[in-house]
Amino acid sequence: MTVSSDPEDVSVNSLGIVFVADTGNHRIQIYDSDGSYATTRGGSLGTGNNQFDHPYGTAVDSNDYLYVADKNNARVQVFNNNYNYVATLAVTPTLPVDVAVSENGDIYVVDQDLHRVQKYNSSHVYLYTIGVTGQAGDSHGRLRSPTAITVDSDGRVLIADDFGRRVQVFDDSGGYLTTLGGSWGSLTGQMRNVAGLASDSKNGLFIADESSHHIRVFRFGVPGWSQKNINGFGYADSGMVSSLYTYSQTLYSGLSNSNSGGQLHRLDSSGSWEEITLDGFGNPANVSIADLIDFNDKLYAGTLNDDGGGQIWRSSSGDKDSWEIVASGGFTSTNNSEMIQFAVYSQTIYVATFNETNGGEIWRSSTGNDGSWAIVVSNGFSNTSNLAATSLVQYGDYLYAAMTNQSDGAEVWRSETGDALSWTKVITSGGFGDSYNTQITLEVYNGLLYAGTENNTDSDNPGAELWTCQLCDGTDWTHHDSVKGFGSPANQGISSLVAAHDFLYALTHNVITGMEVWRSAGGAEWQRIGYAGFGDSNNTTSYWDNSAVIYDSDIYIGTVNLAQGGEIWTPLNRNFIPLVIRQ
Repeated sequence: MTVSSDPEDVSVNSLGIVFVADTGNHRIQIYDSDGSYATTRGGSLGTGNNQFDHPYGTAVDSNDYLYVADKNNARVQVFNNNYNYVATLAVTPTLPVDVAVSENGDIYVVDQDLHRVQKYNSSHVYLYTIGVTGQAGDSHGRLRSPTAITVDSDGRVLIADDFGRRVQVFDDSGGYLTTLGGSWGSLTGQMRNVAGLASDSKNGLFIADESSHHIRVFRFGVPGWSQKNINGFGYADSGMVSSLYTYSQTLYSGLSNSNSGGQLHRLDSSGSWEEITLDGFGNPANVSIADLIDFNDKLYAGTLNDDGGGQIWRSSSGDKDSWEIVASGGFTSTNNSEMIQFAVYSQTIYVATFNETNGGEIWRSSTGNDGSWAIVVSNGFSNTSNLAATSLVQYGDYLYAAMTNQSDGAEVWRSETGDALSWTKVITSGGFGDSYNTQITLEVYNGLLYAGTENNTDSDNPGAELWTCQLCDGTDWTHHDSVKGFGSPANQGISSLVAAHDFLYALTHNVITGMEVWRSAGGAEWQRIGYAGFGDSNNTTSYWDNSAVIYDSDIYIGTVNLAQGGEIWTPLNRNFIPLVIRQ
């Protein structure tokens, strides 16, 4: 095949005939299935039938009719299976750059200038528009300079937009389903400039990323896993599932949104998500619902509020408009910006604050009522680099607090009463002797206390670590040598440990290929059951200990996804093909 000037698209009909948009020559070149030249349509610059001004996108329908997006003529021309002109689609695009036809004959036209895709039926009657005409947008369902389109065999419509930085997926009624990409780059979940899309009979998606010099291939779904929410619950800027919790046999999910305020949703009996708050309990400065806990038959929610200090809200029913505030202003300091971690210990509710100015604090209350909270840990245990207790766990008779410290390495403290001045440090040197172990997550499993670390990628020996103890008084911590990043330094941290159903689950922090999920029966051998960020490297981690929970007998995992919005995933079943690491 020889095409002389700026070919922009190609289509193939059921007989293997190839149609090439030879854009710079204002023509469609047609080739037989063996690659030999057959004929040409167009070839002269003009506005008449069978003339083109920069033909850009092509598509073939089930009758082998050819559709051509005649870009600078602002129209779509239609040719029959003998390559003869038969119609001009009565559309009003200003810059049509691509066209697609579904198996039932519906036609989709990409209008780049007006940031929309228009749908027509097989009789060329307008049906609806995806996007908002003339208005670029970055939220789910909105389009910004769309570049390409395809329709898979199930009728899902896939549109590349945002100058080719993402691919949005819609159902055949125009309803938003999900997003691929969304962040600029060359990692598996990133895109730079998508110039073309195609799908095959098995719903494989092929993405031509021009600036990355890649052809990316996607398949619908993630083997062994099911996503339980639309990305960000429909809000692309809700980039983090910050908390998951089961209360009264109902799953609740908190989200972060720095624009409109933190969100809280719950899963109803029909499997649908109900909105509880979309604006930080009426205060958009509450940008995150950071943690949730059940205490004395009430559900408590802690918030992140950088302006006025973190708050605590509670409700008996969990219903919308049933919530009351029981702590505000970061208690006594607005520097306590986040109520980051709850625990219940000795019939008392505890909460840890994030404070990067004076060091994290821990407060408690026997009732949870407004005005009843008392401080038991101040100034990061007299170390202002201890920013927060991001893990609070009871093990034996003690309450343990793991303090995030990005300067000297994370610390672990414990107390048998929880009282002020009763706490003892049980790691003799920060980060288990490695200052790059900046964060620790704790979990009780199989009669031991487990500690997973975040080992910064700046380290000369990066990768998450796993430690255990039985006495846990500082004398018997044991390092699990085989669990060093689970074999990959890209797994820089264990963001969460969850014990359930005789298993211990470890969720990793991985900004290169996406978070992973590992599981162990006994703590010695580890099996990878989730990888590559559930098919999207933008799913980099869970939020501390807060966004993984057991619900309905399965683990539910909330992700941080700043490109498309936080996601919630759960296994389809518990049978996985193992990738095993042995102790």
